[in-house]
Amino acid sequence: MLFLTVEPGEQGHPFEEQVLEKIKAEQMHQLQHEHKNITIEVKNSDDALKVARTDINTIILNRFEVTQIKELKKEINKLNPRIRLAVSGGITGSNVTEYAKSGADMLISSWPYYADPSDLSVIISPIFDY
Repeated sequence: MLFLTVEPGEQGHPFEEQVLEKIKAEQMHQLQHEHKNITIEVKNSDDALKVARTDINTIILNRFEVTQIKELKKEINKLNPRIRLAVSGGITGSNVTEYAKSGADMLISSWPYYADPSDLSVIISPIFDY
């Protein structure tokens, strides 16, 4: 799996258009060799839409609000319905249902690791029907 981050965390690098050319080259390599998943993390809607115009597998939306995710999901599906959306940053037990209903295909959170010692078990179950 090729995992690229765009502005990850505090020491991140700004989004650079030339990264998309590297992704396209990697995609050609994938077609000729083994399949690899390409995942890119972005921090704003403009960069997410730029990335969605490529043929990557997954976009990680870092610290996006639920309303932003819903809007982006629609726009990204118009550009490339095969792209999966993962969401990270700010997901907790109190808002996980909202994020799950946002249209994201995956949720990424460290929240379960910070549960009180008396609450070590985490049960993951569907919260809505498909």
